[in-house]
Amino acid sequence: MELFPCFIRCAAPGSKTSQILETLTVSDTQDGFVVANDASEKRGYMLVHQLLRLGLLSAVVTCHQGQDFPGLYDPTTQHLHTTNAFDRVLCDVPCTGDGTLRKNENIWRHWHVGDGLTLHPIQLEIAMRGAALLKVGGTMVYSTCSFNPIENEAVVAELIRRSDGALRLVEVALPGLKHRQGLTTWQVGWQSKTKAKKQRHITANDDPTPPIMAWYRSFSEDIPADLRGYRLTRSMFPPDEQDGNVVHLERCLRFVPHDQNTGGFFVAVLEKVAPLPGADEQGLPAYEVHSELGPKCYRYVCRLCNQPGHHIQDCSLSKKSLDKAALNAASSLPLSPESGYTGAHEEDAPSNENATADEVSAGVLKALPPSVWGTLQDFYGLPDAFPS
Repeated sequence: MELFPCFIRCAAPGSKTSQILETLTVSDTQDGFVVANDASEKRGYMLVHQLLRLGLLSAVVTCHQGQDFPGLYDPTTQHLHTTNAFDRVLCDVPCTGDGTLRKNENIWRHWHVGDGLTLHPIQLEIAMRGAALLKVGGTMVYSTCSFNPIENEAVVAELIRRSDGALRLVEVALPGLKHRQGLTTWQVGWQSKTKAKKQRHITANDDPTPPIMAWYRSFSEDIPADLRGYRLTRSMFPPDEQDGNVVHLERCLRFVPHDQNTGGFFVAVLEKVAPLPGADEQGLPAYEVHSELGPKCYRYVCRLCNQPGHHIQDCSLSKKSLDKAALNAASSLPLSPESGYTGAHEEDAPSNENATADEVSAGVLKALPPSVWGTLQDFYGLPDAFPS
């Protein structure tokens, strides 16, 4: 495989990144590189140590939210390529992980139908941003370790719809590798009861309440108003027959554990044949704007301000919000000369041992002492001009 700039989303702990870098080391030109991105800084540090341990140095490790990755900066032209930056993109998006049920026994006890519904919007956003960063003629792989079609085929179908023909599924296969075709039809479920009601429903035969699980075959069915467009969006449902014939979801690859004694995986290989529509190749607009408030907040009225749509802890009149606003106002004031604090080194900084998480996030941070900064410079090879 010929590799040039390659972008990996959700790259840690580094197994796929390492395999791609090994491909680079055996190539003739060896002029490719990998940008491995993960939103978690802790996992990013783990990825750095993994690559150093293996001696694979043709990689840049970044920590960004995948859906907001800025792009690739070209030092020769001093231009930031916000789109069409990479020849290959791997979107190994966060998922419920129910494909690992052989080695993760907690999946059997804690799996919930709502987990996939929660992850679907973020998976779609990461995939859309990956498609925008992909060069025309390049290849993008979307993968999960989940069986849930809402995390798999539903995301791929909506990705292709919003690309307006710029992306197409590629039919791929490897000799000796067993796989199943992608699904073209599925149902979307919603658990409509609390745990206590669920237990009572199982034990009581005369319980007149609705079923624990509600299943919907299409978005046109009678979905409750507090779920429709909020927790259950149109992109979660299978495309109609006409669109399905264009999308070709059967070209997706499903790997089940009992075929070849592996874990469960989903893989979709897409080729970009044209630029995506919209500014910065954002694609066609979504069917609905997904609300993070969800059905519980949809009809909730805050007791502090008597306004609907948010919980009391998120209200602007709550103590947490007022304290944070006061802290932001105080941090924006210029420091007086009498304070003697310049922010240059930790020994000059005021004591802040009892700072809360909100204060830290608001910017009340200590500067690194020279001894720590020197260690970081030596480990990462940072120049003296790099700001500390």
